[in-house]
Amino acid sequence: MLQQVVAMEKPVNIETGDGHIIYGTLNFPAEGTDRLIVFVHGITGSKKEHQFYDAARYFPQNGYATYRFNLYSRDEKGRVLSDIDIRTQSEDLNTVIRHFIGEYGEVFLVGHSLGGPTIMGADLGLIRAIVLWEPSITPDTAHGRSFYAYSENLKKYVIRWQFEYMVTAAMIEQWKDAGSLIKNLIKPTRVIFAGSYIIKRTWSNRLGEIPAVHDSITINGAGHGFDEEGTQEKLYDATLDWIKRYQ
Repeated sequence: MLQQVVAMEKPVNIETGDGHIIYGTLNFPAEGTDRLIVFVHGITGSKKEHQFYDAARYFPQNGYATYRFNLYSRDEKGRVLSDIDIRTQSEDLNTVIRHFIGEYGEVFLVGHSLGGPTIMGADLGLIRAIVLWEPSITPDTAHGRSFYAYSENLKKYVIRWQFEYMVTAAMIEQWKDAGSLIKNLIKPTRVIFAGSYIIKRTWSNRLGEIPAVHDSITINGAGHGFDEEGTQEKLYDATLDWIKRYQ
């Protein structure tokens, strides 16, 4: 159970260099802080997912501001998923970092799923430390089948989950090559895996490619979204433990 804390919340929307708007929410302790955690969601995700919404309550009570934002949005001038790729997302993350780096003395990044490669492709020079939640470095599953297919009619890939989503060919191709971005993790990095999902297997023998100090932990019983009873709290505690080491 998250404790009740005195915290503040406000929208912070940031213009990109190419005419779009990044829509985000800043949460912070009422007494203020010099430390900010930026959260990056995965493909088809948003700032409203439970792991980010609840994080915006947990981390302010521990002395950190949080910023969660949409990589695409239905709002005016928001990007559209079917028009972008991982490089676009990384550039927008760079825009977010530049916006806050003068306001906060210490900036940390936390990415979930495809938010991991988005962080790996960003400029990390001014970041203190990184935590990757279930970072996805391939669109292929460990079950011998794929969840995406190219449509000649649409000239897009179609991802079929609960709903169908269109994405660019560049998105899929960059996702297939996301493992090559591991070498860009030049800041202390913790990778947190879900014990009941397949992504840990795709990282077999890849953790050693991280050039910075790093470690990994596995939360047993957790699925990809850390929805199971008690797993989200363990996720936050493990994230806070790493960030506090490098503040």
